[in-house]
Amino acid sequence: MPAASDPPGASGDTADGHAGVQAWSVFCAWAADELGLVLKTEGPAYLLEAPPAADDPETPPPLRRSWFRRRGAEAAPGEEALPEPPLVTTDAHRLVDELLRRLRERGEVTHARPERQPEAVHELSARLFDAYELDGEGRAHLAGFHLDDTPLVLLVSVLGDATPEVRLRYYDELGAPLPWDEATPLGLDRLAPIGDAAPRLDNGRRDRMLESAHRAAREAGVAPIDLAAIVWAKRAWGRIRFDFGDQSVDAEFDGWARTLRAPKVVCPLTGVETYHLATVHGGKIAAADQIAVCAVTGHRRVRSDLEACAATGELAEPDALVECPVTLQRVLPSQIDRCRLCEQRVSRPACPDNVCRACREKSRVGADDERIVRLLQEHPGLAGWGHWRLSQTRDVLIVEASRRLRNVLLVLRRDTLEPVRAMASLRVASSWRPLSPEQQQRLLR
Repeated sequence: MPAASDPPGASGDTADGHAGVQAWSVFCAWAADELGLVLKTEGPAYLLEAPPAADDPETPPPLRRSWFRRRGAEAAPGEEALPEPPLVTTDAHRLVDELLRRLRERGEVTHARPERQPEAVHELSARLFDAYELDGEGRAHLAGFHLDDTPLVLLVSVLGDATPEVRLRYYDELGAPLPWDEATPLGLDRLAPIGDAAPRLDNGRRDRMLESAHRAAREAGVAPIDLAAIVWAKRAWGRIRFDFGDQSVDAEFDGWARTLRAPKVVCPLTGVETYHLATVHGGKIAAADQIAVCAVTGHRRVRSDLEACAATGELAEPDALVECPVTLQRVLPSQIDRCRLCEQRVSRPACPDNVCRACREKSRVGADDERIVRLLQEHPGLAGWGHWRLSQTRDVLIVEASRRLRNVLLVLRRDTLEPVRAMASLRVASSWRPLSPEQQQRLLR
């Protein structure tokens, strides 16, 4: 029922944030529908009357008729129910007051529901499933679904001078107010008659709900309260199951049906929440954005189970990486080169031109360095050498010494000082030549 001075819908423009101001014409349309009355305009006047008799084919249908079951007034035993005379008025306040009076005088608590809300599983399933992306042969299905009616208390206050101002406030079962910015998305700003019989609500529970709501309103200084009603909003709860072969994972949901959003799935391997699922090597389910491919084996693993190559940053299974004995960093096997001096297998960044960092960066040490002292004890043939330079890796000692015009380069195991390789060069030369086993033996003894 339009009215030029009355804005459509409802807005939450009250100070406390718990009330919404509903267009009085919207309120009147619902109230008339609930009462089974016809509400229409005739010029500047509003006409409220009973619907035409169903058996009168000459009577045109009313301008606004609800498809919900009408609630007829019951006559007392032995009496015939008399319809109230039509109301014709140009006063919006009088129209609102008349509808409120008739609602109150019915002798029963009014029940209503949001005009639009999901009523069946198929109205929600597509919204839920569309949120997910499943790789491979993954599939999703409901492993449980419940759509429950939840009662809320509606308190209506009518204020205003020239134009009625209809304020709606909602309270939960314990009397806690529902903020208007939460009520609006649930469709509670536009109501419809409940239709079929209202969900079962025993009188004791109903009375406690109404009492709690009224008490909360009084404490908040809400006045007047012109109508109390029970509004039934749908809540949906259950779980979605995601199957990949013989593996499955569930995601539980619970919320208002009108605003229900698909829940994120908790990745069973990483704990990350996601809408995108896939499987790793072996078939276990994981969040797709947490999966990477091993650069060595090609296996799909969660990133937390992989390790980055220190040379390239590529991810690989830890067992597939090789530790560089010079840097102690782990790299891909493809990033290993052999040093042409010490013949260690070293990561490529630590071995430019096939000479490792340990061979390039030996430090000068004195004969009193404990490593040199130990070396001379183990290999007394080196006692006549000097100008010691030394470096060490995870596995070996690399020792350079000089005497007269000759240099020697020794590679020895760190734990036993057993020689691995020995080379010699002239001090004026830059190239090294390997010593034969016999030459090496003479040098060390």
